[in-house]
Amino acid sequence: MLRIKSLVKEKKTTIRKVAEKMEVSPQYISAIVNERKNPSLETLVRIADALNVPVGALFEGYQTPESIESIKNAPKAKCPYCGNTIVLKTL
Repeated sequence: MLRIKSLVKEKKTTIRKVAEKMEVSPQYISAIVNERKNPSLETLVRIADALNVPVGALFEGYQTPESIESIKNAPKAKCPYCGNTIVLKTL
């Protein structure tokens, strides 16, 4: 699922401004945001450029390099049942 709408909000911009930067209609971007159109990879790259974010940031589950580092540095333990490494989070 794409997170264009939340990125637009985070960047304190509008769909209209993103569309202007891309030289497309706001209705086209709105159709992508509302999942009425499937964007091409080229369109996703242009949207990411307009929002000044990496293309991966458009997708749910994207982790910033900082969040990846925090996981790498977090305390870990081995599961006694399966042997997998578990990242421990503090509350």
